[in-house]
Amino acid sequence: MREFWEQFRGAILNFGVGNAIEIILIAVLIYFCLVILKRNGVLRLAKLFFLIVLTALVLSWERFGLTLVRPVLIAVPFVAVLLIVVLFFNDFKRSILKLGSVKEDKVRFGVERGTDEDRKRAVREVVRAVLSMAKRDCGALIVLVSDTIQSHIIESGISLNAHLSGQLLESIFNPKGSLHDGAVVIKGDTILAAGCFLSLTQDITVDKELGTRHRAAIGVTETNNVISIVVSEETGVISVAKAGELKRYIDSDMLTAVMEEFYGLKADGKGRKRGKVRGVRK
Repeated sequence: MREFWEQFRGAILNFGVGNAIEIILIAVLIYFCLVILKRNGVLRLAKLFFLIVLTALVLSWERFGLTLVRPVLIAVPFVAVLLIVVLFFNDFKRSILKLGSVKEDKVRFGVERGTDEDRKRAVREVVRAVLSMAKRDCGALIVLVSDTIQSHIIESGISLNAHLSGQLLESIFNPKGSLHDGAVVIKGDTILAAGCFLSLTQDITVDKELGTRHRAAIGVTETNNVISIVVSEETGVISVAKAGELKRYIDSDMLTAVMEEFYGLKADGKGRKRGKVRGVRK
């Protein structure tokens, strides 16, 4: 470190035209880095790192006599590593959470014994309840489970193991009730638990206007093989989250198609796709 500052001090004392050129080159490099980062994307990030490495090699070539930036180039590898960590923080976190979610940390359910007709009835009940709550701007968060889910989610709520019905769902999310702020976890045609607490997504691309329900809906799908259904209490808009992605403005046909696909039922093909929105940008 001492050698670094001595070289830097010497470069400042011997500042010349060549050093001014160096500063201009560095400014141009930073500008292009910011432009590429603003656009994001894996290909653009690859171009960014290639640009950094190429510029570092050029500026470190002694024939150019550019000495001011040479001490700074020592920090390039560290900056690159820090940049990768910052840009892909959510991906790293998601991978670590998945590795940490061992079998002992998850609740595994037995083979579902319900018939296709039972599952179709469950779909109808959920869709009916969700549409009813959407019309009344009644906020709701429903999580549909396939085989496993993190145990702390179930343990954070009230165990019900109740037969699924639209009336029961609407009563749970009644604003005057004690469980309406939490999530309902459903397996097949059974309500496993209500009032469950979910971890919020840390994805920085999520629209800042979205509240905790939507962030929780996205977060639970990032680390579990589930889908979540959200009803906004401000607008009544229905949304569906799956694998960290959120679709908004879902209608009854779309919701039915999503649930039938999740339950392994034959979709009726009526769902009209209105576009998937990454991070829910309007």
